[in-house]
Amino acid sequence: MPDLCLRPARLTRTFLDGHRISQVPPFRLFLVVVVLMFLVAGLGGHTNVVVQPVKADSSSPIARFFAVPRRSPFQVWLAARMQAVAKNPERFGTSLTTWAQRLVFLALPISALLLGTMFFWRRGIYMFDHLIFSMHSLSFQGMLLTISMLAMNLNGLFGWLLLIAPVHLFAHLKGTYALGVFGTLVRMVVLFLGSLIGLIFALSCLVVIGLFEVAP
Repeated sequence: MPDLCLRPARLTRTFLDGHRISQVPPFRLFLVVVVLMFLVAGLGGHTNVVVQPVKADSSSPIARFFAVPRRSPFQVWLAARMQAVAKNPERFGTSLTTWAQRLVFLALPISALLLGTMFFWRRGIYMFDHLIFSMHSLSFQGMLLTISMLAMNLNGLFGWLLLIAPVHLFAHLKGTYALGVFGTLVRMVVLFLGSLIGLIFALSCLVVIGLFEVAP
């Protein structure tokens, strides 16, 4: 844990260089962090999903979407599902949580593939190296998020903790791959944009899956 927090590049390089006996296997570490993260997220209780009825004379885009004279099959399906969510928000929330726990593991191959595209020209660096880096990096980010969720009730601490994430990623990326400052920053931007797109896609999938699993 001290190396993961303070010397992440040393931790990853040591593992890649074959000195693994004294280390916790990276995937086991990642798995433990994921479990802790969802356990802490569950401490906050369940958030009820409330669907407000749309008035017929409303001029909002949502009202116009549902108020057309002849609704498409998708509009009919969506309206039925939203009513089902309003009647049974607990089932919808349970579905989101269950699938979120499954989809979180997709972060590993996505991160490794992004790194692979940014280092395809470097000899001696393989997809295995990117996977180990991703496991260590995501383990720290997940641990930081877990601590942040625990500290949300303390004034100002939550926001400050999140600022550690890019600093840690910079040191980890720069040291592991022996990059310069500019090269590290460029790759951080690519990782951020790729992660953002992946997050939006994952959240969209979660909502769609949750709507499918809630009986109308």
